[in-house]
Amino acid sequence: MRPDIPVALRVTQLVLRLLVVLNGVYGAVVLAILVGLFVAAPWTLTALGFGPAADAAPLLGAMRWIAALGLVGVPLNVIVLDRLLGMVATVRAGDPFVARNAVRLQAIAWAELGVQLLQLAVGILAERDREYLLAELRSAVGLAGRQRVTGGSAERARTAVTRSVRYALGRLAEHHPTAAAHLEQRVRTGTYCSYAPDPVSVIEWET
Repeated sequence: MRPDIPVALRVTQLVLRLLVVLNGVYGAVVLAILVGLFVAAPWTLTALGFGPAADAAPLLGAMRWIAALGLVGVPLNVIVLDRLLGMVATVRAGDPFVARNAVRLQAIAWAELGVQLLQLAVGILAERDREYLLAELRSAVGLAGRQRVTGGSAERARTAVTRSVRYALGRLAEHHPTAAAHLEQRVRTGTYCSYAPDPVSVIEWET
């Protein structure tokens, strides 16, 4: 079995070096996406099927944060891969039980903790705007999965305003569910938007 060990180590070292290269490519792609989300936001939204509408701004903000967090993960991956390469080198040299490897393991542990925190942050951002994405998808798909045909500019504007109001009420419900429930019942959207007060239970708004 011993003659097979150097071959396995060489393969491991080759795989780790390949992962270093792929991590660099991933970082370049994420950086390009992040730059595009700032300098070509209308094109990005159109490419995703949302169009350069104002009501897609919350989604665009979440996408920018997710791309930025993904970019932060690149150096953390470098830390892990670099330490693993160093540990493999000590194994190939026949002396894996060196003090330096303990330091490497500690650095890997901290880097992995950072990656887990980044994944948690990305999950929170994705969950926060999940309902918005679902609403956009539902509005874009008709019967039998066919793409919904939209009307003229007035119809598109009305639809955009309706989605914006619903999105705002959904976010309001996270902090003040009572007010959000009231507004969902009393706010009317369509060709004209209006607020219809409850004639039985009058509310005095503070401004």
